[in-house]
Amino acid sequence: MKRKMLAVLAAVLTMSMGMTAFAAGSPNTGNTTVAPNQKAETTVSGTKSAEDYLESILNISEMKGYAKARDIADDLGVSPSSASEMFVKLSKKGLIVHRKYEGVTLTDTGRDVAVQVRFRHDVLVEFLKQIGVSADTADKDACFMEHELHAETIQRIKEFVEKRK
Repeated sequence: MKRKMLAVLAAVLTMSMGMTAFAAGSPNTGNTTVAPNQKAETTVSGTKSAEDYLESILNISEMKGYAKARDIADDLGVSPSSASEMFVKLSKKGLIVHRKYEGVTLTDTGRDVAVQVRFRHDVLVEFLKQIGVSADTADKDACFMEHELHAETIQRIKEFVEKRK
């Protein structure tokens, strides 16, 4: 599925901008310093799920000033106990500070990861909307894609989106 999704993205970008770097087997154009096999840059979090939690904590904290297990659980469609279990894991990795019954805050490292995930998400949503995908579907698809695409691909999509504005 991932390979097919990347092929579709490559075709759209290649047709729209003449960006041959996206064509299958094409060499890197040299316009970036991203390593050839580099995926999303948030490997410190360990999993897609952890990245989703960090992004949710960031978004809710910015809206409400704090984030509690119930808030995160509602946002991600999981149980509060599942959210609490993930909080323990993220806390052990130094990505959040979890105070039982008070909520969670992001550490500097956790914030950096969450901001990067949200950046990828926002770029992908905008791209998908520009090619005619509905806002709701674009948001859902971006949630999947944000974890799977190479950093160079995200950068090229960002450039594509900015040129079309």
